[in-house]
Amino acid sequence: MCHKPGEGNAHYMMCKKIAQLTKVIYELNTQNEDNEMRVGDMRSRHEFDMRELREDTERRVEEMRKAFRAAEEERLVAVEAMQREYQEKVVAAKDAAEAAQAYRAEMEEVLAKRCAVKDDEVAGLVREYNDRYKTMLAEQLGAREELEARVAELTARLEAAQKEIMQSSGQLENAARDHARELEKLNEKHCEVSAKMEAELGHLREKCRVAEARVQQLELECATLDARLGNEGNALSDCRQAAEGLQRETEELRSQLAESMERCMNLESSLKENAMEVSRIRSTLEDTENRRSLLETERSTLKHDLQIAIERIKELEERLGGSEARLRESELRLSDAEQTKQVEADRHVQFVEALQEQCAELQRRIRELDCRHQDELAQMRAEHEVAIRDIESMSKRSNESLHDQLQRLKEDMMKKHEVDMLHARDAHREEIAKLNEAHERVISSLREELHKTGVSDEKLRAAERHLKERVAELEEALRVSAHELQESHAALKDSTSKREEEALRYAKRIQELEACAEQHRQAVMEEAAAKVAAVEARLGELRRQQESNHATSVQEWLDKVEVQKKLHAYQIKLLMFNDEQHLQYSTHKQMLVLDQLRMLCHESVCRLEMSIRQEIHAERDASQRTLDNLNGFLRQREDDVRQLEAKLERVQSSLRDQCAKLTEELNIQRSITEKRTVECEGMRASYNVALEEQKKMREECALLQQAVGTYEKRIVELQDALSSLNRAMEQETASIKQKHKDEKEELLRCEKENAKNMMEELRATLTMERDSVQQRADEVIAMLRQRLNSTKEDLRAAQIRVDSLTDDVRRRTEDIAREQKNLSEAKARFARDLEALEEEHEEKARLMQRENDAIVNELATKHKMFVDDLLQQQHDERVANTNIVKELQNALDDLRHRYDYRESRSEDVEMINRLMKEMRQKEQELKKVYSDLKFYKLELVNREENYNKVFGRRPLVASNEAVSKVPPR
Repeated sequence: MCHKPGEGNAHYMMCKKIAQLTKVIYELNTQNEDNEMRVGDMRSRHEFDMRELREDTERRVEEMRKAFRAAEEERLVAVEAMQREYQEKVVAAKDAAEAAQAYRAEMEEVLAKRCAVKDDEVAGLVREYNDRYKTMLAEQLGAREELEARVAELTARLEAAQKEIMQSSGQLENAARDHARELEKLNEKHCEVSAKMEAELGHLREKCRVAEARVQQLELECATLDARLGNEGNALSDCRQAAEGLQRETEELRSQLAESMERCMNLESSLKENAMEVSRIRSTLEDTENRRSLLETERSTLKHDLQIAIERIKELEERLGGSEARLRESELRLSDAEQTKQVEADRHVQFVEALQEQCAELQRRIRELDCRHQDELAQMRAEHEVAIRDIESMSKRSNESLHDQLQRLKEDMMKKHEVDMLHARDAHREEIAKLNEAHERVISSLREELHKTGVSDEKLRAAERHLKERVAELEEALRVSAHELQESHAALKDSTSKREEEALRYAKRIQELEACAEQHRQAVMEEAAAKVAAVEARLGELRRQQESNHATSVQEWLDKVEVQKKLHAYQIKLLMFNDEQHLQYSTHKQMLVLDQLRMLCHESVCRLEMSIRQEIHAERDASQRTLDNLNGFLRQREDDVRQLEAKLERVQSSLRDQCAKLTEELNIQRSITEKRTVECEGMRASYNVALEEQKKMREECALLQQAVGTYEKRIVELQDALSSLNRAMEQETASIKQKHKDEKEELLRCEKENAKNMMEELRATLTMERDSVQQRADEVIAMLRQRLNSTKEDLRAAQIRVDSLTDDVRRRTEDIAREQKNLSEAKARFARDLEALEEEHEEKARLMQRENDAIVNELATKHKMFVDDLLQQQHDERVANTNIVKELQNALDDLRHRYDYRESRSEDVEMINRLMKEMRQKEQELKKVYSDLKFYKLELVNREENYNKVFGRRPLVASNEAVSKVPPR
């Protein structure tokens, strides 16, 4: 059978098409099966992935629980470490406080010693002043008695002088009568004699008047001296009362200082206790703040974890939403896949519900952990309060034991100080006894020397008596010569010329002797005055005895001069009477010769008067020097008194400063304690309020975010309250400091005014005493000067009448020269011995001064070194304590910083990295699945269109690459 070629080709083409269609159908069927297999695989993978995610979340939750428990354990360990460190710091602070107390006790002991030394010095000064006042009283009473005796003597002398004046007046009247009778005989010759007698009578009357005026002056001086003695007695009583008042004030100050020291000790103990309580409260607050910060960090970590979980859930929900949308589209296109999709949706809903249940469980566990933490915090607070109470009791017991030990040490040191003071007093008394013995030896040597001078004075008096006898003999010779002159006028001329020559010769010899004697006397008096002034300057303590001796010696000399004056006056009166009787019968030439002789004698008397004036000036200079030395000694004593007053002022000022500092510290500590108590009460109240608020927050907070917000608000309120409290405390401290400063300034001003008033009173009394002593000395000097002037006038009158008897005195000049040589040798020996004694005394005084200066310098250097060492130790301890505090503060800040910014664990980092990698891989796989799904959906649509178009254009079959991507069955 033959076929047409066109039909065969068409048949062939049809078969080929059928084959292609069958192949396409087969491939489509196989692709549907493959797609179903792939969808099943994807479902199984999705379920496996979800199971893995669930397991991972559970594992992570378990890991988070373990991490939280580990963090809790670490926190507890850190808290225990902090407590141990705090206890160590408390022990170190106690040790530092004990060291500070010991140092303070040492300083108090040193202050007590210094106060005791200063008190002893003040007591010694008071005793010295009392002794001085007693000696001054005794001296004044002795001077008063001496003045009364002198007044009595002067009255007796005045009565004797009046009697002598009456006798002389009677004699003068008799002589005037005789002269009148003789004048009747010799009218012209004896006019001059009567005129001279009248002049002499006027001169004697003037002397009587002067004597009466002198007696009145002496009576006035006695009255003024009595008044001054009464004033000085009153001044001494006032000074004694002032000294007793000062002693009472010193005793009151000591008692006040002891009370202030006791108050300081009590306040220091209370301040220490308050400081310990405040430090404990601060430590509790710091612990609570640390725990609060720990809870906040834990809360922040839990928040972060919850946010991460919520984000992951949202991502999963988004992914599931995308998958649901895609599945719904596949349901619209594939009716067969609707049931599977419903099942998957149910599973997804179940999975979401399971996740929500897990989140609820996590929230419940977080609440349980919060409750546990709060219970643990309550337990820890209770334990901390119990520990604080135990520490407080221990600190009180330790403070009591330390106080007892310090009291015992203080008593021991006081006893030792008393023993040392007794030894020092004994040594001081021994030194005083030695010095008194040395002074007594010097005084005995001076007395011996004065005795020697007295012996020499007796020798001079004997020579004067001999000279007086010689004068009497000469008077007899003059009488004989007068008779001889009457017998022969020529012989008178010869005798007068010879006598003039002899008078000139004897005048020259007398002048030479007077010059030698004057020079010798001046040298001796200057040496003696210089030596006596040096001895008086060095022996200041024997000043009053020397003054009394000097006064007695001056009085003796005055008495001797007055006795000699009376004797000379009596002798002169007798000579004048005899001369007048003999001169009545003499001639005019004899009168001229006598006038010449009188002129010569007057010149010699003037010279003698000049020599006596010089001697008196020398004595006055010596007395002035002694008075200057005494004034210098008084000034030195006044300077010593001022120095002691300055020392007392410094001691008082130092004690006042210390009292002020102690009061300031006490007031500051009181204010600090009050502030701290107020702070503690405020903090306790705020703490209780915070606890109540926290309870309310725990009860009211159902959600974590609301609880956190309320808690943060309360924290801000507490911070504001604390800042307001701090501001109020600062304002109170500023006001209290200002008040304390004002009170301190007022107290210091009052004390300064009181001290100034007391010192001014003491200075006024001292100046009054010094002025009274100076005034008395000036009065005594003026009285002596008056007496010397009166004696000078008497001596002048006596020497004018004794000039006629100088001829016989010239003959005894050789004997006087020999005696003067002997006296000069004796005085030279005395001067040499006195100089040797003075040099020895000066050397001893220098050695003692050097030894005392060396001892004082050594003590001063030791004291300075001791004080410098103490100050250096205090400075080093302060620096060490500040460094320790800084180191501890830095360590605490470092620990806080490390705790607040601690690094995460390596396990957590590794787990997070691994999960991120897995998440990226899963996202890549999902993207790949989504691209494949999209491709297959397009391919299915294309195949369906090609299948429906059986005979149309060629089908749009996918390329071989897409087919090759399909995994084999």
